[in-house]
Amino acid sequence: MAGYGIRPVGAGSQYHSGSVQWMPMADNYSEPIWNGDQVKIAAGLITEQGTITTDTPTHQSAGIMQGARYIDSAGIPQWNNWYPEDAGITEVFASIYVPKRGELFQIQMDEAFVAAHRGRQVSIDITDGATTGDGASGWTLDGTADGAGPCKIVDLLDNENATTATPDVLIVYMDDALTWAEKTVAT
Repeated sequence: MAGYGIRPVGAGSQYHSGSVQWMPMADNYSEPIWNGDQVKIAAGLITEQGTITTDTPTHQSAGIMQGARYIDSAGIPQWNNWYPEDAGITEVFASIYVPKRGELFQIQMDEAFVAAHRGRQVSIDITDGATTGDGASGWTLDGTADGAGPCKIVDLLDNENATTATPDVLIVYMDDALTWAEKTVAT
C-alpha cells in the first residue's frame, strides 16, 4: 500500500472543531500539495513543507493540508482535497488542519511494526508518490529511531494493514513541533 500522508484521528479532526482553518496561498503556486502533506507558512502564505527531520521550530509547520479552494484558469471556482499546481489559478485558500498538543494522528510506517517502535521519536519521509486520482499524500513515517523527529510513535493501529510491511501507526507531535505550529497560526 502506498503512503497516504498524515490523518487526524478523533473528534478534533471534524471541520467545526476549530482545528481546520482556511489560509491563503500564492496565486499560481508551482508545486502540488496533497491531502495529508504537512505545510508551512512562508511570507504569510501556505507553501509545501519539505523534509521534516527535527522537532525544533526551524521546520516551521503550520499544519496538515486537507484541501484547497481556488479559481481555475477558466475562471471557474474549484474545491479539491489537494492543490493541483496550475498556471492561471488565483484566489487560492488551503484548508489546513492545525494540530493540538497530545492529539493522535494516523500515518503509514515504512517498515513492519515491532513492540520497540512504541515511544520512538521519528521523522516523516517525504515521498512525492501521490496521484491526481485521489489527491492523497505519499508521505510515510520513518520507523527507525533517530531521536530528533517531530513526532513519537504511540502504537500500532489495529486494522487490516496491521501485519503488513507498511502498517498504519498512531503518532503524536512533539511539543516543540506543536509550539511552532500554534505560534505560526496565531500570528
